[in-house]
Amino acid sequence: MSIIEQLPPHDHEAEQAVLGCILIDPNTLHDVQGLLKPEAFHNPTNRDVYEAMMRLSQRRDGVDTLTVTGEMKRHGAGDDGTLSYVMELLSVVPTSLNAVTYAKTIQSHHRRRVILQGASAMARLAYDLEIDIDEAEAKAQSIAAGFTSGTADAYTVTAYEAAQQVYQESEDAMRDIFPERLEFPFVGLE
Repeated sequence: MSIIEQLPPHDHEAEQAVLGCILIDPNTLHDVQGLLKPEAFHNPTNRDVYEAMMRLSQRRDGVDTLTVTGEMKRHGAGDDGTLSYVMELLSVVPTSLNAVTYAKTIQSHHRRRVILQGASAMARLAYDLEIDIDEAEAKAQSIAAGFTSGTADAYTVTAYEAAQQVYQESEDAMRDIFPERLEFPFVGLE
């Protein structure tokens, strides 16, 4: 099989696995959202599921099969088979412990697809005889510089996003330390 006939790098099972991990333990979303942006998912349905999970989490709503399916339908991404697919994700993994490993696999494949897109753009520049060669080289070098810098635009986090994530993590930690209602030891004096 030639390189042209191959599908772009992706791992459908890893995509399903990370989503299954989040459904098993919604707190896992906080562990992977710094690594994964929705565009890292190759499969559009998996991307829609992940986006729904992120929106629910951002609103501080529960993340489970029904809420995810409902959220997808509200955004026009769900159909009659959505609930079945989301429920199937629960059976892909037995535990949520390897979510970060799956997320790194997805991220790696996404970065390879970005490289392929850049290489394709560079090839189009090379074939376009209407563009001045110096301009074509400058554009190609600009594209290549994006890969050698070690940071991809898709993984850049704004200060607001970072602050929001830290706030969410501290809120979750406080909820674990302090129950919603403290018991008062003196009966009748509450």
